[in-house]
Amino acid sequence: MSANHWIGPKITPQQYLDSNRGLYEVDKDGVLVTLYRDRSEQTSARIEYNPAFIANYAIAACREYVLTGANSAAKTLHAQLSWLLGHAEHRQVGERVFRRYPYTFEWVKYKLSPPWVSGFAQALIGTAFACGADSTGDPSYSDAAVETFSALLVSTDGGGVTTFGSNTAWFEEAAREDFPSIKILNGHLTAMEGLKSFIDWRPDAEFADLYRKAVNGTRALLRSFDAGYLSYYDHFPPNMPQEWGLSGRVGYNSLHIIQLTNLYQVTGDSYFLRYALRFAEYESPLYLITTSGSTSPRTNGPDRINMVLGNDYWSHSVFPTSVVVDLGDVFQTYGISLVAHTEQSTPRDFLLSVSIDGVKFRPLRDVRRNISMRRTIGWAQAPARYVRLDILSDNGNKNVTLKGVYVHRREKMGAAVAVATAMSVGNMPGLAFSRHGWRPPASGWLIFRRSALPGGLRSAMILGASSGVIKINASDTPDGLKARIKAVQLRCSANPCRVPIPDGEGDFVLVEWTGLDIGPDSRLVLSH
Repeated sequence: MSANHWIGPKITPQQYLDSNRGLYEVDKDGVLVTLYRDRSEQTSARIEYNPAFIANYAIAACREYVLTGANSAAKTLHAQLSWLLGHAEHRQVGERVFRRYPYTFEWVKYKLSPPWVSGFAQALIGTAFACGADSTGDPSYSDAAVETFSALLVSTDGGGVTTFGSNTAWFEEAAREDFPSIKILNGHLTAMEGLKSFIDWRPDAEFADLYRKAVNGTRALLRSFDAGYLSYYDHFPPNMPQEWGLSGRVGYNSLHIIQLTNLYQVTGDSYFLRYALRFAEYESPLYLITTSGSTSPRTNGPDRINMVLGNDYWSHSVFPTSVVVDLGDVFQTYGISLVAHTEQSTPRDFLLSVSIDGVKFRPLRDVRRNISMRRTIGWAQAPARYVRLDILSDNGNKNVTLKGVYVHRREKMGAAVAVATAMSVGNMPGLAFSRHGWRPPASGWLIFRRSALPGGLRSAMILGASSGVIKINASDTPDGLKARIKAVQLRCSANPCRVPIPDGEGDFVLVEWTGLDIGPDSRLVLSH
């Protein structure tokens, strides 16, 4: 198989270490160790062997070995796989033999004490063994790959990592016999990607059926991961969606977009494309936020109302205080979602109003005694360019905070996805709607909605690249894009290359290209 066939890092082992400097080291045997530090203790660290990270390091080494044949890469690969072989726990359920790799430390967020196992980790470890077997011919690695992936065939009740339903399967990133299913989305999708690469390497009917069930499981539950303004990270605590973890912008929400686009590419099911586009809209809302003041404009200014989450938040200790969202044009609005930083700093009493010109505001809602850190307030559809939030008080902190706001509009803005291999957290296709642009590959495709900018998109401009063949297709549905109905073909021979988008063919647009002469400064920009 090619070096890029396998999931996992597409970088060298050294780059993998350097990308997380201060988090990773290697022990005397060359095995990766992870340094966990308590937030209150920055000087000392707890050293742990994390099976998933060791597998990632092994995959990076295997990839380098395939590309270069370097002895140092082979040595690194064998060191990781030897450790994994020595720390596997062999299990048997009926006639099913499998290997699992228990974690020896607590997952504090979930209060999950050891030993626990992970479908995410099993897929990465199985991939590391499969890559090792393919590149070295070592049969012990091949056996280990099969038995490691076999844990995905076993339910969590039997010591495996999968929750089975009626013709469905969900790979649990955090699993133990007595632990509930918490359905971490990115972990499940990563396990699916690993399983698919394994099946392509070693075709097997039972594993292929398992993958089919995992596709069904994803389709059945994907809607429940849509918070309406971000994607959910997990379903924890079970049956309490108001507390499910959120996936921040420029982070796990981006990763979900990439993973769902990849699933669309593999399955051809446009349902996954629809949700990739929906989550992409949350990633690039395309509006400007201003405030009447900030406690610290440099560290907690209005730019921190960005849905990145974590420690990014705006704060202000003067009441009343206001937040204004400029949508850039007039849209049909019907609600707003707010995410605060803490319970005490959550907006308690506030007013919501809208305006077309930014001068005359029409009051819509008067909210009192709010205690929810996440709150969505709806209203009858109202045309607006500006949405204003006037905050009168918080819940006792005397310094109100917001991590993000999201204005709900009838029009779907900023939604774009691209061929999965061309997307990364730092290079999402939503950048194509900005003047900075998105870095395209030499060959690939981009799907977006024509209505993703006020007034509609009229052209795609490719900067810093020349030559190449470009195809354009538009449809009212994603399925129509797949059918390549009414495709227009152009030849790009200028720099910059302007690609007009035909009018009236539908809101979903596919731009596909091959043979572009791409340089380090090449960008693709979508414009009116």
